[in-house]
Amino acid sequence: MPRRLLGTRRLPVAVQPQSCALVRLADDQTDTGASTGAIIPASLQRTLYATVTVMRRTSMFRISSLTIAAVIACVMSGGGAVAEISDDAVDYMMDPPDAAIYEQKDGYSTYRATPMTPAVRELVRRVVLVQDAAEAAAPRFHPLTPFGSEDGWGDYVRAFGTSDDLATAKAAVGLIPQLYDFQQRAQLAPGTYALRNISAESIRQRFAYLEVDDAYLGLTPSGEVIVTEDHLALLREMLWEWPNEYDIEDMTAFGAVPAPMVDPKRPYGDMGYFQLDVHRILGWPVEQRTEEGWIRLTEAQDEAGARLHTQMLGVMQVFLERAELPN
Repeated sequence: MPRRLLGTRRLPVAVQPQSCALVRLADDQTDTGASTGAIIPASLQRTLYATVTVMRRTSMFRISSLTIAAVIACVMSGGGAVAEISDDAVDYMMDPPDAAIYEQKDGYSTYRATPMTPAVRELVRRVVLVQDAAEAAAPRFHPLTPFGSEDGWGDYVRAFGTSDDLATAKAAVGLIPQLYDFQQRAQLAPGTYALRNISAESIRQRFAYLEVDDAYLGLTPSGEVIVTEDHLALLREMLWEWPNEYDIEDMTAFGAVPAPMVDPKRPYGDMGYFQLDVHRILGWPVEQRTEEGWIRLTEAQDEAGARLHTQMLGVMQVFLERAELPN
């Protein structure tokens, strides 16, 4: 029996007596009957999901996605297609096998060598990225509109040509090694590029808390993304992963579509202090060491690494939109 809904969805709700603006998702997510549900438009879902994710990711609160509130119930109206996915598909996405993404080579775990198919390339060309708020932060597919439409699951089905939910879930997880292979082999020249699927303003708003200018964000005054050799070197080292089970729980509870993300804790390799990986990848000189002999970045190197990392949201967006595989 289906138990998760994707897209604009009908959710079991219980309106709290304090206000018609407060809605609590019912603990029983298996009841999808119209008599107990309210239609939550996708625009409202986006607000909900963003609020909940920030709350959980910043450790302001640690609460179940099934008990989160904050929707204006009085204005819930409209509708849209409801796409149900099966239990086995959700379970697979909650805990996919390592072999779906990685393989062993010379005693080390690495991404499976999986070239991107033409149909998947066209799907990825439509990707909408956002910046995950966890840890160091890193780009991820937009949880509610990963490919620009409000039918993300249907976008998967059409691109993969799958006939059932479990096959679609497996193919979605299989995007991870395809993305890594693509970023190794696809070509994009350094230069300035206009964004197609997101706006420069969305990048400005995402990093508004930094109170920085467009140059810091890697944008021209007209909002084009500046791509350098350093950016491309970092991009090829970015590590894609599948969301963890807690993230999947949040996604499916709010009608979001599980999709790939760059590891927000260690985006470029082994270091939670990602500036050290930036230092290694770009071959910066070692100017300081600790008493134990470990590399110590200068303040200027630390700041330069943080700045480059901030710019990678726009760079990865442009790369997925425009890079081409060699013939």
